[in-house]
Amino acid sequence: FFDKHGVDNYLLHGCKAKSDEHVHIGYDEKEGGICWSHNPTMPPFTCKVEEPLKGTKLGGFKSFIEYKIHTQISGNRVVGRRYKQFDWLHEQLVNKFRFICIPPLPEKQIAGRFEQEFVEERRRQLELWLNRICRHPVLCASFPVQHFVTCELTDGNNK
Repeated sequence: FFDKHGVDNYLLHGCKAKSDEHVHIGYDEKEGGICWSHNPTMPPFTCKVEEPLKGTKLGGFKSFIEYKIHTQISGNRVVGRRYKQFDWLHEQLVNKFRFICIPPLPEKQIAGRFEQEFVEERRRQLELWLNRICRHPVLCASFPVQHFVTCELTDGNNK
């Protein structure tokens, strides 16, 4: 029994997770249905995922690709992120917002992950994924998303 997005678990057991964030549901008369309302203090935004660079740690024993994320929140922000940090954000959103369908990340790949074509395609897919999240009126204002696109991590907490 696999429960990747929590829907089955929620339907069977309910949601025990509590959130300190308020979610607003508004009625859009144009569409004639219920829709998410935007947080007036944090409207949806877009990001650019650019400049993939190969990095190493542990004296060169471990290699990774880091992408630069550019946003226009509170001025021009640029932060570096690895795939595993996108994976962290995905997990945070799935756990915190069980009532929202969070799109899946691009698949992981072990072999050939440093080849130029693969790196560029993953960059493009990560940018599409992140922009879907950042355009969502609820997700874009959440702490995990705001933290992900604005806070530069130090080596000590770069997990």
